[in-house]
Amino acid sequence: MLMMGVYHTWLFELKIWVSPVAIGSIWALCSVYYGFFYGVIGCAWGIMKKRGVSYWALPCIWVCIEWLRAQGPLGNTGGNVGYVCVHFPWMLQVASLGGLWSLTGVVVALNVGVLAIILRRYRWKVEGSLCLILIGILAWGGYRLHHIPPSNQTLEIALFQGNHPQSMKLESENANGIKQDYLRLARHVVSVASPDLLVWPETIVNRLSVSDQQFMTDVRSLVSKKTALLFGTPVRDKGLFYNAAVLVTPEKIEQYRKQRLMPFGEYWPFKKALLWLGLDEVVGEDFTESRTNSPLKTSYFSLGTAICLEGIYPQFSQEMTRKGADFLVNIANNAWFLDSKAASQLFEMNRVRAVECNRYMVQCANTGLSGVITPYGQINRVTQLNRRAIVIQKIKIGLPQSVYVTTGDAVVAGAFVMLIVMWWWMAKPRDIC
Repeated sequence: MLMMGVYHTWLFELKIWVSPVAIGSIWALCSVYYGFFYGVIGCAWGIMKKRGVSYWALPCIWVCIEWLRAQGPLGNTGGNVGYVCVHFPWMLQVASLGGLWSLTGVVVALNVGVLAIILRRYRWKVEGSLCLILIGILAWGGYRLHHIPPSNQTLEIALFQGNHPQSMKLESENANGIKQDYLRLARHVVSVASPDLLVWPETIVNRLSVSDQQFMTDVRSLVSKKTALLFGTPVRDKGLFYNAAVLVTPEKIEQYRKQRLMPFGEYWPFKKALLWLGLDEVVGEDFTESRTNSPLKTSYFSLGTAICLEGIYPQFSQEMTRKGADFLVNIANNAWFLDSKAASQLFEMNRVRAVECNRYMVQCANTGLSGVITPYGQINRVTQLNRRAIVIQKIKIGLPQSVYVTTGDAVVAGAFVMLIVMWWWMAKPRDIC
């Protein structure tokens, strides 16, 4: 619980807009709920040790419990130990085989192996297994990093980090000025370059921008046969509100509507119970989750879109890639969290998404971080937090899908079968803890 409490300290940045009691309650709920799963890991491991099960079972237990933590209305992958691999490029490439879960399994397995070596238990078996794991990781990582497949198809992307404070965005009289600001920046870029895609952040203003006819006329003046524009905005359809990404081309306007909403921000779990408790002033109007998941398309490319929080769930980018996305875009608004770690946490998670799918990942956030990530998790360009910036960068498309996208979680399941065989082979070692 302590680890999860520290990880979610960025929630306290919301104190400007939400009462301290509400923020403290949500933080405590996150700490207890997510910390509970690590308690389950400890209990499960204790039971298995008493039955003489090999300590090599721990990676499987850990992966299964962290997978469960990512399910349900409050589930997410934040704080997963596999994300430490973004700092080790050769290890990070394992995600192209088995996704985030394979990274988690490898990290835990390596730690178990090192602990066994330190305590000098079953030395030859553990050392041999550990060496095989390391050789496999380094071989695959080195191969991916040094045998980059060629692609003659390139696109030029322009990202706009407007850096408008959330307090400014919440004032209705500032909405038109913010939209004109983005239009002015985009006109400047189009006048000096010919990007294939202009990207603005999530929810550029808290207004139904698609319904603003003058604004949409100005937006259409920016696009051409070569240049498209993607921006975030709330939309209303049949009385329901959606958090959407809108792609504008000369021929059409397409929308992607967010599928996974942020609890307590975009919707309220247990809303009826909260209303029954008389918390009407705390509970706001909910967005609606979309049930569709398809890339947005132009004549030249197809892009897989995720909106903010969706970047932490592997399944969304994986499905977009399966359906033909040439690259991935995450639009976000981290202005709510000021200069906390929330922005860097999201960016690091998107580095794993890029490797999982073997696709360039483009992140555009209102106050940062914005940048371009290669299919190998390397950072091509990244902005500074809380500063206005424009990033213009070329990316490659036409890359093959990764093994993980092609086979899905079958790879991870197969790896678990291999681990079970290994545990049986190392039958019932003594406790090392």
